[in-house]
Amino acid sequence: MIGARIKKMVAAGIGTIALAGLGGAVLADQIQPEPHLDAKNTLIVLPTTLEVNGTPLHVKDDAVNALKLALELYQKGIKTEQDVETLTITVPHKSLKIQDNDQVVYLTDLLLPDLPFNASATDYPVNESIAVKFNFAEIYYNETEKAVVFGDHAVEIIYSTDYSPIAPEEGAKVINLKDENGNDIQYIYDYDNETDVFANVGDELEINGYKIKFLDLSQQDQRALARITLPNGYTSTVIIPVGKTVILYQDRDGRPSIWLSTEHPEENPDDKVMELLKDRAKTVVKFTIDDIFIGVGGTQSVESEYESYTFKAEHKDGEVITGNWVYDINYPDGNHTTVYLKVDGEDFKPVMVKEGESLKLPLKYDIEIVPIFQKDEDGKVIGVEGFRIIYNEEIVKNIVKEKTILPDVKPEDMLVADHELTDIPNDKNIIVVGGWVSNKFWEELQKAYGDETIEKIKQDVLDEDGKAVEFLKNPYNPDYYIVIVAGRTHEETKQAILELIEELDKA
Repeated sequence: MIGARIKKMVAAGIGTIALAGLGGAVLADQIQPEPHLDAKNTLIVLPTTLEVNGTPLHVKDDAVNALKLALELYQKGIKTEQDVETLTITVPHKSLKIQDNDQVVYLTDLLLPDLPFNASATDYPVNESIAVKFNFAEIYYNETEKAVVFGDHAVEIIYSTDYSPIAPEEGAKVINLKDENGNDIQYIYDYDNETDVFANVGDELEINGYKIKFLDLSQQDQRALARITLPNGYTSTVIIPVGKTVILYQDRDGRPSIWLSTEHPEENPDDKVMELLKDRAKTVVKFTIDDIFIGVGGTQSVESEYESYTFKAEHKDGEVITGNWVYDINYPDGNHTTVYLKVDGEDFKPVMVKEGESLKLPLKYDIEIVPIFQKDEDGKVIGVEGFRIIYNEEIVKNIVKEKTILPDVKPEDMLVADHELTDIPNDKNIIVVGGWVSNKFWEELQKAYGDETIEKIKQDVLDEDGKAVEFLKNPYNPDYYIVIVAGRTHEETKQAILELIEELDKA
C-alpha cells in the first residue's frame, strides 16, 4: 500500500479529480479521467538550488531519482507490434511410376494418396466425386520432337450430372437439357432455400428482389392476405392459403410474373419451377405458407418456406474451357459431364510435353501428369520410361513476427532544469521534483494556482510522513496535469518518486 500523501487530490478551484490506478480514487463531485503520463507528453522539472544558508540540498540525488522516473515512463512507452507474414509452401505428392502399356488408369487414392477430392474409378461418378481418366493408348513418344504427345481423349475428367466443373459456387443447381437443335446445353443457377421463416401482420419479407408483405392473417380460414411487389415495382394483392404456393419469376427477357397454385390446381408447383428453369428464367422464387397460428402476445403469425434461383451461366457442348480442354455435356444418356483433351489436327493441335514440362489438368487443384524420360549416357532423351501424377498441395501458414517500437523521446530529453522552464506549457504533463526551496518552478505554480492552493500542498509535504505526491489539472489545458513529487529532504523526495514509479508500474 502506498502512503496517504499520494492519495491526496488537489482541486485548485477546478473540481476534484479521481486518479484510478495512481493511488486509488477519492469521492468527488465530478469524476475526471486519470492522467496519462508517458515519455512523449511529459516533462520532468529538476531542482537546481544547490544549498540554502550553507545547507546542501542534494539536488544531484534528486536528479538521479528523477531520471529513474523518466526511465520508467520511457519503458512504459515501449510497444510491441505484430507483423503477420503469410508463407505459402508447395508440397508435391507424387504417384509411383506408371508404365505405358496402352491401359486405362483412373486417378484414385491408391495411386496417389491425400487427393483433395473424392476420386471415382468409374466413368459414372456420383454426387460430388470426380473421375480422372488417363487413356495411355492415346499417349505416345515422338522421337523427332523428343516429346510425349497426348492425343484426342488422352485425358478425361468426368463429373456427375449434379456437379458441374464450372459451376459458380458450391450449392449451385445445374439444369441439363437439349436445345431446339438437339445439342446438349447446361444452365447453372445460384440456389438458396429457407424453412421456418416466421412473420407477423405488417411484416415484409424480401426474397431475391421480391417483397411479400402480410396485410392480414386468418387463423380460422388458414390463409394470408399479402401484397407482393415485383422487382419492376409492380404490386399485386393476393390470397395465399396454407399449403399453397406462389411462384414469383422473371423470364429469360426479365419480364416479372406471379404464378398461384390456387389458380392452377392441375399443375405441380415443382414441375412449374423446373419448366421455368429449363426456359432459362432469370430469377425464380417458390414461396409456400406452412402454418398460421397465434404467436407470443396474441399476435397472429405465419410460418413459411421458400426456394430461390438466380441464373448465372450457360454452357454448351464443345465449349472450350482452356487450351485444348473442351466441355462435353453427355445428358441424359450418360448422366454426366466431361472435360476432355481434344486433338483434331486443325483447331486443336497435338499436345506435346518435353523434358522439364508437364500436362496440367484443368481442375481447381494443382494436379499434373509428368513424363519420366529415358536418357542415354550423354544425358540425351531417347524415350520415355513412364509417368508420374503429381498433386502440388499449397500449405498456407501465417508467421507472426514481433517488432519493438521505442518512444520518439529519450529519457534524458524529458528532463529540464527549473530555470529553463519559465511557464506552464499547455500541451504537456509536468512533473515537478523537489520542494519549493530547491525547485524554482514552484514560483510558476504559485502564479498559476494561487497562494491558498500552494500553501495547502506545502502543508501536505511537511506533515507526518514528510512527503507527498499531488495532482493538479494543467490550468491552461485540463487534458494535462501538474504532478508535484516532493519531500522534506532529498530522502523523502526519493521515497515519493519511488511510490509514483510503483503506481505507474501497476497502471
